Amino acid sequence: TASISGTLAVGGNASVSVTTTAAAGSGGAFTYAITSGGSLASIDANTGLITALHAGSIQIEVNSAGDISYEPASTSLVVVIAKATPTLSFTSAGTMVVDSTLASATTSTTNSGGAVTYAVTNGTGIGILNSAAGGIITAVQAGLVTLRATAAGSADYASVAITRTITIGKATPTLTITSGSIVLVGGSLTPVVTTSATYNRGGTKAYSIVGGSGSATINAT
Repeated sequence: TASISGTLAVGGNASVSVTTTAAAGSGGAFTYAITSGGSLASIDANTGLITALHAGSIQIEVNSAGDISYEPASTSLVVVIAKATPTLSFTSAGTMVVDSTLASATTSTTNSGGAVTYAVTNGTGIGILNSAAGGIITAVQAGLVTLRATAAGSADYASVAITRTITIGKATPTLTITSGSIVLVGGSLTPVVTTSATYNRGGTKAYSIVGGSGSATINAT
């Protein structure tokens, strides 16, 4: 009889074990061949080592050559090759700041594991995912969000999913004074300031005079 130990998956190897009723190692040498599903695996004709190439079922025939005491004999074995489970890992960063973008990216132990899609679950932070753009995250609010990547799987590889916590930090906005820089004695000037902070965020603006050779007062608010 013939058997293999454990489960054989795509990309793996297994050896065929054979037991025989022939006494004391008699019966001749064993040879091995795949008689069905030959495109799914290969086998060493002399050692019985199987290399799994694709998922599915194969049939293996084992023959003993026979010798002075025993006639040639044969047996067969059906082996099911399972889908392999690839390892998926994030290669994109795990931190970003408000108003920045992050391109989600992964690497896999196979190039045949199916398309990778992304999803974001908001926690204390808020991130908006543009899945049409290949997993671009825009950070909206500081805090934590969870990014999930899922490989769809294929004929030879099982679907697999991984998650990563992304920390969104506060951004430092840029303030720009766009009002004029000249005011006459006795006149007034209302400062006009723009900010890079989005959605009218960034807090209340406060004003002060920090130096100069002239003399003036300013309304701090």
